[in-house]
Amino acid sequence: MVAQDLAGTGGWHGPDAQRDGCRRAGRMLGFFLGSTQDVLETARCKLEREFPNLKVGGYLSPPFRPLTDEEMGQIIDQIRDSGAQIVFVALGCPKQERWMAEHAHKLPAVSLGIGAALPVYAEILSRSPKWMQNYGLEWVYRLFQEPNRLLKRYAVTNTLFILNVLLQWCRLRLTAH
Repeated sequence: MVAQDLAGTGGWHGPDAQRDGCRRAGRMLGFFLGSTQDVLETARCKLEREFPNLKVGGYLSPPFRPLTDEEMGQIIDQIRDSGAQIVFVALGCPKQERWMAEHAHKLPAVSLGIGAALPVYAEILSRSPKWMQNYGLEWVYRLFQEPNRLLKRYAVTNTLFILNVLLQWCRLRLTAH
């Protein structure tokens, strides 16, 4: 949040990115990758009502496990064969960022990571209050919504990230002297 303030930019959260992306996509062909089949179906119905000009080439809920190379190839082929020009990737962080980085060169489409935007859009999860969004605390709200799923991820991953940042900072300070 501090970096956003210094840079003069606001945050762009997954639900905002998904809605804005659909609005801007206009007549572009989109593809939705991630979430569950139920969420995708609910989101599809709502998208068709809210964005009648949005064309969708496909919706795909991959299994919630590591994929084989063959399965990954089939997903890439399905997206490519759909003719999608924008892929909304809802695999969660950091999985979606890794996926987009690893497969960007294989797709003739722009990928947009939207995190938990689809369950929020489908009204399965509720959006955090605006004040929490403004202070970068949307993750706290989500933690209370899904503690069993997110507690370990947030506690372990965030702690490791902070430790790595501190280690890098210490290394830089030591080499500067």
